[in-house]
Amino acid sequence: DADAEINAEKSEITIETPRPCKKALPCGGFVFPFSGPGKTASSDYPYALHDTLQLPWPYSSSADGTLTLRSIACSKICAKGRSNCSACAGLSKDSILEGILDREKHGVHEKANYAYQSFSNLIELLRRKNKRIEEILALYINPHLKVGDFGRFCDNFWDLEIAETPR
Repeated sequence: DADAEINAEKSEITIETPRPCKKALPCGGFVFPFSGPGKTASSDYPYALHDTLQLPWPYSSSADGTLTLRSIACSKICAKGRSNCSACAGLSKDSILEGILDREKHGVHEKANYAYQSFSNLIELLRRKNKRIEEILALYINPHLKVGDFGRFCDNFWDLEIAETPR
């Protein structure tokens, strides 16, 4: 009788199949929208701001040129029906990021702090500065110098230029 009960119990055992679980998608962060052709993450984002200000997002860039900002409060999981979490979605309303996006679209004032300039802006500023120095040398200084005095003048001029460069 005992063996019959065990056999009866074994036949009544059912195995439940696990329910398919819905995997939450990872947060995609805030993808920085570059406006215009030829603009890239490596040359058109003001990375120096991360050294100057305490920004509420770190950044990462991928091989395809996508720049992604993630909120420091990122939950790492997408909000329902979205590609990012609510903290990363909220970055678009951040006043500092709004300013960065505005400067990216309309340009950064040439007199703005260097931290607000992107690499491509800094290169353009240096080109303009070098052109202006060459114009000054050609128009005002070179005609008044004798050939032998030019080397001495250049040494003094560059010493002065280095001394006046903000650090």
